[in-house]
Amino acid sequence: MEEYWICRRDNPHFRLTEDGSDFSTSAAPMVFGSHDAAFDYMTRENTRPPLEGMSLEIVRSEA
Repeated sequence: MEEYWICRRDNPHFRLTEDGSDFSTSAAPMVFGSHDAAFDYMTRENTRPPLEGMSLEIVRSEA
């Protein structure tokens, strides 16, 4: 099963945390089952912290 994460474009090692409250390199990331699901979340939440004003990208897990 593929997994997708929302990451900061300037540093993709910082992934959106599982609870959606911040970006972290060590906390468990918020995982999406498809690129579309991640895109929908990013579009819906992009006017609220922590996504607000951030340049973001969706990356596929290498696992």
